[in-house]
Amino acid sequence: MAKPTVKNKSRSLIETTFSMLFENILFLLILACLLLLVIGFISPKTSLFWYQHERTRKKSAQVYGLFLITFIIIFGLWLTA
Repeated sequence: MAKPTVKNKSRSLIETTFSMLFENILFLLILACLLLLVIGFISPKTSLFWYQHERTRKKSAQVYGLFLITFIIIFGLWLTA
C-alpha cells in the first residue's frame, strides 16, 4: 500500500476543519433560532427586532420555527453525507 502524501494529509486537514466549522456554525444557528423562538413567545417585539411590520407571537413562531426546521434538516443532511 502507498503511504499518504503530504498533499493528501493537508487536504484532509482542510476538509476536516471546514466540516467542523460548518457544523459549529449550524449548531449556533439552531441554538439562536431556538432561543429567539422562546423569546418570541414571551416578547415578540424583542425577538423580531429587525421586522418592520406588526410583531406578533404567531409571526415570531412562523419565522423562527421555519428557520429552526430548515437548519435542523440541513444539519441532518450534512451529518449523513
